[in-house]
Amino acid sequence: MISVIICSADNVMLNAVTKKINETIGVPHEIIAFKNKHGKYGICELYNKGVKKAKYPMLCFMHEDVIIHTMDWGNTVLNIFKQDEELGILGVAGSYYKTLSPSGWLGFGYDTECSNLIQNYKFTDAEPNFFYKNPHNTSISEVACVDGLWFCVPRDIAVKYRFDDTTFKGFHCYDLDFSLFVGLEYKVAVTYDVLLTHLSEGCFDKTWLNEVMKLHKKWEPILPVDKGHLEKKQTLQMEKVTYKRFLDQLVAFKIPLHNAFKLLWNNSFVKKLDFGLFLKLNYYTLKRYIL
Repeated sequence: MISVIICSADNVMLNAVTKKINETIGVPHEIIAFKNKHGKYGICELYNKGVKKAKYPMLCFMHEDVIIHTMDWGNTVLNIFKQDEELGILGVAGSYYKTLSPSGWLGFGYDTECSNLIQNYKFTDAEPNFFYKNPHNTSISEVACVDGLWFCVPRDIAVKYRFDDTTFKGFHCYDLDFSLFVGLEYKVAVTYDVLLTHLSEGCFDKTWLNEVMKLHKKWEPILPVDKGHLEKKQTLQMEKVTYKRFLDQLVAFKIPLHNAFKLLWNNSFVKKLDFGLFLKLNYYTLKRYIL
C-alpha cells in the first residue's frame, strides 16, 4: 500500500500523471496532490504536509511531469524494501559520489551516475535520451543522493527525517538535502526495475545555484559522500572539474566570486582533499577575479 505525494502547478499534467499511476501501480494506493500553480508554497512544506496526511506505510514522492512505464511498480518497490531493512530511500536516478564542491546531485569529471529513465527536454530541441547507467550491473545501487523526480520512502522514516522547510523554501535541493539526512542512518539507493520518462530537464538558474550554496554550507561537515569507493585521483578530478564549473556558474549568474573564496576557506577542502588541489582551486578563483 502506497501513498503517492505530488506537488502540481498544472491541472492537465496532474490529471495525466494521476491516470498513469492508477493504471500502473498495481497495489492499493492514494494520491495526495497539492495544487500550487503560482508557487506560493515551497516543495518541502508541501511534502511535509503530505507525510502528515498519508495513511499508507510507504510513500512515493514524484514530479507531475513523469510518465511511469513499469507495470505493477508498487509491488516492485514494496518488495525491494522488504528485502533490505536498512534501505531508507529508493529512486531511479542518483550519484554514488556527492562532491564537496558545489553541484547538483551529479558532479563532473568522472561518471558516478546510476539511473534508469528516459529524459525529455522542455527548454531545448534535444532528442529524448535513455539513461541506463548501472556501473556494477546490480539490481539496485547504493548512492549518496537521488534525483527528486521520483523516490520512495517508508512513512516512519519520512516522519523522523522531515524535509527542511526552514532552509529550503523553494523548489531546489530538497532531494539532495533529504538524501544526505536520511543517509546518515539508512541506505539510499537507485533501482533499475522501475522505468519512467521525465518530461522536463529542470531549470538550473541563479536561484538554483544559491540554493546549492545553502546546501553545501549545511552539509559541509559530512561531504564528500562516497558510496563507490573511488580512488583518490578520481575524487580529486571530480572535485577540480566540479569546482571550476561552479566558478563558471557564479560568473554566468553574476554572483560575487567572494562566495567561492568563502567556501574554500570556511570548509574542509584542505583537510579532506589535497593541499595541492586546495591551492589550485584558490588560483582558479583568483584568475576569475582578474578576468
